[in-house]
Amino acid sequence: MRKEFVVMRELLNRQELFDIMADMMMDRAFVYIPESDRCTLYQLDEQGLTKINTMEDWKRLLYENADAMSHETVNEIFRKIAELETEIIEEIKIKRYPTDEETVWVTFYFKYVPEKNAYVGAFRQMDEHVGENLKLYEEARKDSLTKLINKAYSTKMIRESLEKHGKGTLIIVDIDNFKSVNDTMGHLFGDEVIVSVANGLKSVFRTEDIVGRIGGDEFIVFLERLTDKNTIRKKVEAICDTVCNIYTGENEQVKISASVGIAIAPDDCTGYNELFKKADHALYYTKNKGKNGYSFFDKDNEDMQKHHRVAARTRELANEDEEVNEEMDTFYFELNELAFRMLEETRDTSSAVNLILHKIQDKFSFSAIRIFEPETKEKCLTCTYEIASPNIASVLGKEMDYDEAEWVRMKNHCNNEVYVYKKSEARQNEADIFKSPDAVKSGVLVSVSSNNCFTGMISFIDCSRERGYSQKELKVLKSFERIFSVYKAKEGSFVSTDYHLKQIAERDTLTGLYKYSAFTKKLDEIIYSFGSSTKLIYIHMDIAHFKYVNEAHGYEMGDRVLKKFVDLTCGNSEHILFASRIHGDNLIAVHTISAETENEKIVEAINEHLTRANQEIQKMLHSNNYYINCGICIVDGTDHKYDTCITNANYAAKLAKENADGRCVWFDDEMFENQRKKMLLLDEFPDALCCGEFKIVYQPQIDSISKVIIAAEALSRWVKEDGTVLMPDEYVDTLDEANKLIGLDYYVMNKVFAYIKSQIHAKRKVVPVSINLSGKHIEQEEFFDDLQKLLDKYGISTEYVLFEIREKVFIEQIDKAIEFCNRLKEMGIGVVMDSFGLGYSSLNILDKIPVESIKLDKVFIKNNIFAKNEEVILNGIIDIAKKLHKSITSLGVETEEQNAFLCKSGCDVIQGNFYSVPLDGKQLAEYIKEHSIPEVHSVYFSFDGTYEADNPDYTANANGAFLEFAENVVPRRKVLHLPGGLAGHEMVELSTGNLLANDFTVSAWFYEQKVNLWSSLFYADFENGFVSIMPKAWNGMSLMRVMDKMDAAGFYDAISTEKEMSGWTHIAAVYNAKNHSSAIFINGLLTGYKNDIMPLKNPGRVTIGGDIFQPSINGYVADFRIVNQSLSAKDIKNQYEQEKTVYENKI
Repeated sequence: MRKEFVVMRELLNRQELFDIMADMMMDRAFVYIPESDRCTLYQLDEQGLTKINTMEDWKRLLYENADAMSHETVNEIFRKIAELETEIIEEIKIKRYPTDEETVWVTFYFKYVPEKNAYVGAFRQMDEHVGENLKLYEEARKDSLTKLINKAYSTKMIRESLEKHGKGTLIIVDIDNFKSVNDTMGHLFGDEVIVSVANGLKSVFRTEDIVGRIGGDEFIVFLERLTDKNTIRKKVEAICDTVCNIYTGENEQVKISASVGIAIAPDDCTGYNELFKKADHALYYTKNKGKNGYSFFDKDNEDMQKHHRVAARTRELANEDEEVNEEMDTFYFELNELAFRMLEETRDTSSAVNLILHKIQDKFSFSAIRIFEPETKEKCLTCTYEIASPNIASVLGKEMDYDEAEWVRMKNHCNNEVYVYKKSEARQNEADIFKSPDAVKSGVLVSVSSNNCFTGMISFIDCSRERGYSQKELKVLKSFERIFSVYKAKEGSFVSTDYHLKQIAERDTLTGLYKYSAFTKKLDEIIYSFGSSTKLIYIHMDIAHFKYVNEAHGYEMGDRVLKKFVDLTCGNSEHILFASRIHGDNLIAVHTISAETENEKIVEAINEHLTRANQEIQKMLHSNNYYINCGICIVDGTDHKYDTCITNANYAAKLAKENADGRCVWFDDEMFENQRKKMLLLDEFPDALCCGEFKIVYQPQIDSISKVIIAAEALSRWVKEDGTVLMPDEYVDTLDEANKLIGLDYYVMNKVFAYIKSQIHAKRKVVPVSINLSGKHIEQEEFFDDLQKLLDKYGISTEYVLFEIREKVFIEQIDKAIEFCNRLKEMGIGVVMDSFGLGYSSLNILDKIPVESIKLDKVFIKNNIFAKNEEVILNGIIDIAKKLHKSITSLGVETEEQNAFLCKSGCDVIQGNFYSVPLDGKQLAEYIKEHSIPEVHSVYFSFDGTYEADNPDYTANANGAFLEFAENVVPRRKVLHLPGGLAGHEMVELSTGNLLANDFTVSAWFYEQKVNLWSSLFYADFENGFVSIMPKAWNGMSLMRVMDKMDAAGFYDAISTEKEMSGWTHIAAVYNAKNHSSAIFINGLLTGYKNDIMPLKNPGRVTIGGDIFQPSINGYVADFRIVNQSLSAKDIKNQYEQEKTVYENKI
């Protein structure tokens, strides 16, 4: 005897009760003594048996832990106990333990022992498949939106209560003005309002009360055995208050309330139908009185008799569709109730299934309903059940063979669970998947599955008419699949495990296509059966920019698009042999066709099909940016080297991707020659690397503001023995595809690191050098060890190293790329996203990628004259990058027009032949020497309680009586307060003229107290003009102005695009005398630029806080600097980043 039984005996000390419980018990048991109204619950745990609660506490515990749908059953249990029924068996859904989150189905067993005047009982968890049945049955009783019981089940429960008790109160609740909510806020918002009302109703009423949804915006409540009007009034008033307080948006015209009708049994009547009718009269009487209230039915009120549901529907909302949906809700409930009752009562599964099919047939008038189940034979289904009209040919017991296209199409439709067919809207031969001898005009296909594996399909066909189906009707048909699955599970007759394993091993679960290994195996088995009378067509396909579908629309939409793609390309061809999903959106298919068919005709037919398929995909995604990249290889049937043919088709598909026109590319003789050259190149590469045939050159990268070199990119050139020079475009992609580019990367790193070491040793100035990396490094853990060994070998700092990684690597391997960049960042090495815009640029992932800079591909600047839309796109990309604190480098700049446009647009770094062609190491050293930053002279005024500068050669003097140093504005320091005043007053005079003789940069932290348009924060007078920095000018935006004194209209304004300035703001302005340009920076970002400005001569008076033209500025200033250089954007950003923590969120 088990230990727990022994312990139970000791606790109960009642042998007879214990013996009864021993037969029943699973893991909990209890004893109830009616005479003392005491209940003891025992729960087995590791310590033995534990006493839990009294009877009342036990009842409360059940309510708290039982599912809401089981509360009625709990009431029934305790009612039967009170009436001393001899045996009670009930099923409820409850938490197995109070600490559990999920509920399970359990069966309660109770037995009354008269001689001991005691109940003994226990409960045990049901078998999983029984619980699943009850779960489905439970779902059939619920309203899908609110999870309240639906109209059909609430009607049944209220009828049973009235028959049993004969009294109670029926309440109908209607939401006033709900249609305006849907019309104004939309149906999704309306659904949320309905759910809120449902939750409000549940909070008002008792758990034993019946609360359901009739449909639309109407609810029904039944208060069992409660007839006291005062109590009812309180409940109904609480309903009205709850509904009125539900949020329906900010529009005061869209507010809801509740109209309520009440009827009481037996005072008004006794039967359900009559009681509902009288509550309905009271409801519409309330609505016609002005809504937002309640009414009890009053038989003496003649006006109340005029208002009822039929009349109101004629006047208001009701329509035929609503009645059909209500009818379907009832049928859905009745069908599921019948199914699960038969499941418990009959052992003849086949008869039960046929009976349910007859019920569906009678309701929908289908020509035939058939269930098809798979055989061990591949691509074959057998009709195992059939209900058909007399004039319809039978296929019961027959095997139905599918060709590859039909199978793929059928499986794709089954993946969508429910497929609706209409002949007028379907493609040619689409009805073939129903395998009906009779012509199908409309129908529904429902997939049957077990453990996520395909185990058959159910077809509902109509051969006499074309019709559509409402969502409620489809819900009914889909529910039969669940019923059938449970029946099959009960009899254990699902398809064999071997079949499931074979399906999982061979077929892709999403698309139904072969996995690549199974695909090649199938080709091995059949390829040698073809001869010269047949042509084989290998088609490699993918969707352009497919990864962006997942990012922009979600993975669910991505899966839908992929299944549509497969259906369009592999599910609609009579010539297809096999097809495979290689990975992602990459597909390969093999077709057969007569050798007499001309290749040109094949290509033409494929392009026609692609045009239609592209239109379908673009329509689905509402964008023309998506299309199919398709490469084809056509060979004689005697060519059995399918692996070469697949490679060639893949190569053609990549060329199709470059063409980007949605048309296929045919692998012809010219491509064959290109492939031959590639193979030759790959053969020569190892020796070329060993012999040092690769030469390294460096192209300078120029700061767009200061025009000095700040970095260089290392580029390789393949110089062959005969003097032929191959450029990177001619070999990099080929090497990368063959996984050989990694070797060249290490070669370049060795050469670059050796060059940097030599320059440092020679005490020459060195700039950082960026090196291109293959995306293959991302998957190599040993890369970081190898890199560190190289850095140690040459003894160079990581500050001189940058790595460039192509944009497509980030798009294709975002998570690995981010991890890779973070590890480089930890080593102190910066990363540049290269070739941005060459593919489908993914702007929405820029904020996630830890790169310092983005290098725009030369595709953005292919012209000298930029169209308006090109300017908008480029400016938008630069603006986004700036806000994400990433600098912008532009590649391939060749002309003055391109340079000027990019500088004006805010590009930080320029690279291209306009500044310098790629240079060898010696030439680069000379270029750095000539184009580096000159000797720096500067002055810094902290204004921390003093006008003194860090350089005694320069001074500052107050010009005004109200200038002062303020405390408690910024922690632990003072700042200069500029009080504002008349022009030429209340400002600071500086003696810094020689710093402004050529290039210069001015920066300061400024907090504006009062807006003074056109007032100068900084002003410098020159012989032929002046310079002014104005925090607020045109349209409230900041600007740096250079003014020509000889020309009244000679304003040269670098206007900031950053309009919003609040709190402490870092303002910097740059003047470049050599390049005749100016720029303004706000909080470290370049926000305004001006080209072709006048040269300034001989600086004179310099002031802070005002000028001689406009009123002086009002605010605080600190950390003022002047440098005799045009600092780079990077320098200014660094200055801002270093100082911003002092000023953030101050004042």
